[in-house]
This record gives sequence, C-alpha cells and structure tokens, in this order.
Amino acid sequence: MNEKELRKIWQADQTAPTIDFAALHKSLNVWRDKLRRKVRVDIWAQGIAAAITVISVFFYPKMIFLALLCIILGIWYIRQLRGLYKLETSEANEGGLKQSLNMKILTIKNYFRQTRIAMYVFSPLAIPAFFYGLGSLGKPSVSFAEGVYSLIKLLVISEILIIIATEIYFKILYTPALNELKNLLRQLESDE
Repeated sequence: MNEKELRKIWQADQTAPTIDFAALHKSLNVWRDKLRRKVRVDIWAQGIAAAITVISVFFYPKMIFLALLCIILGIWYIRQLRGLYKLETSEANEGGLKQSLNMKILTIKNYFRQTRIAMYVFSPLAIPAFFYGLGSLGKPSVSFAEGVYSLIKLLVISEILIIIATEIYFKILYTPALNELKNLLRQLESDE
C-alpha cells in the first residue's frame, strides 16, 4: 500500500466531522449583506422621520417637545443600528467561528431588548407631546377629570399599538436574520 491509499483508509475510518468552512463563510457573508441592507433602509427611515418631525415644528411651534424627543430617540436608535451594521465576518477556525456566531446572536438579542425597552417606555411620551403641539391639551371646554381620563385611555391604547407594531417590525425585518444565524450555528454544532 502506498501513502495515498493509507490516508484514504484512515480518513474513511475517521468519525470526526468535516465542516465546510468555505460554505459557512459564504453563508455568513450573504447573511451580513442582507442585514446591512436592512439596517441601511432602517437608518434612512429614521432620518426621514426625524426630518418630518423637525419640519412640523415650523408649522406648529409647540411641537418642539415632540421633535426633541424624536431626535433624541432617533440618535440613540441610529447608534444601535450602527452596532448591527458593523458586525464583522468571523474567523476561519471552528472555535473562533462558534464564538463569533454566539457574539453576533448576543448582539442582535441585546439590540432587540434595548430597542423594546426604549420603544415601550419613551414612545408613549410622544403622545402627550403630540397633542400639546397641536394645542389639544389644556382646552378650557374639557374638565380636568375628563382630560386625564382621555389621556390615560389614549396612553394605554397607544402603548398596546406600539408593542404590536414593534413586535411586527422585529418579526418582519430582523428576526429572519437572527434565525439564519442560529441555523448556521446549529449546523456547525451538529457537525461535531
């Protein structure tokens, strides 16, 4: 027997998995490109929303509080999105690849958690600021109790709508990217 035949027999007898790192690397690059496109669209949408809010201040000067809240939330959110945009490619070896995939999954989960907290806590503050900007709050024809009741009802309804909209937004835009990443990690772990 020559060396090649012995190597084939030895490799055929091995039970160790063979991982196609090139295919995994290609899948990661495709995933990263999709995520970057989504993030770019999201950043543009945030910029346009902030511009519309600032422009509304010229027509309704009392909207300044809403505009400031939207700008502060927009700046924070764009910083979060830039963190997602900068997710880099992984190393070529198996240990580094697993660690990199786990870090990317953790980064996306942290983005979900932090964005949910910000949306659920700070977005309802925009409702009173919006009505104040339109001049609806403080009308003398409405009693204080009726005003408080209608504001509380409006806040509860808006909070429910914000929660639904945020979850749908994540489900459509970013959850598929997270699921692809989890599938890549599962493939890597199943080959062990």
